[in-house]
Amino acid sequence: TGRYLDLNPAACRMSGFTEDELKGKSIPDLLAPECRSAGIEHFKQVAETGSAVGEYRFIHASGESRWWSVSAVRLDDAHLLGFAEDITHRRLADDARESLQNQLYQAQKMESIGRLAGGVAHDFNNMLGVILGYTELGLDMITPGHPVHDGLLEIRKAATRSADLTRQLLAFARKQTVMPKVLDLNETVEGMLN
Repeated sequence: TGRYLDLNPAACRMSGFTEDELKGKSIPDLLAPECRSAGIEHFKQVAETGSAVGEYRFIHASGESRWWSVSAVRLDDAHLLGFAEDITHRRLADDARESLQNQLYQAQKMESIGRLAGGVAHDFNNMLGVILGYTELGLDMITPGHPVHDGLLEIRKAATRSADLTRQLLAFARKQTVMPKVLDLNETVEGMLN
């Protein structure tokens, strides 16, 4: 029935329960909820094949989570013999290492994004230079009353704002210190109305 019949003192120390408290408990009684079905399958495998090994999270009598490596063998049709080793420290170290690896991966992704942003911003900046150059040439060729004069001024303003944004992207990509500046919001919003 999957209930403990006999335990040694080490099992009591590992679980935090006394021998009397453990006797009669079923295997899932000590397993963390997410490990119960896997633990039951573990012992079904022992019954069917004669042995099984697995790692499961158990709940100590104190309520603390502990990881155990469990090996079990079938003694006869009604009895299994289980061996457990507390591997909590190893699992915690593995989890910490995995967390650090994920942080490194995220940092590498951010560095790649920075390089990509820098490359795109550099190319875009070159195109903006051409747009601003031709806009200035066009403004030099016409008088302020010309029908396209105001349109060229808007192109120049938009290209200048885009160049500022590009400089910010380049600063991000090169990890440069951003130089904040005071901005008149009324003037900025007014400039966008057209």
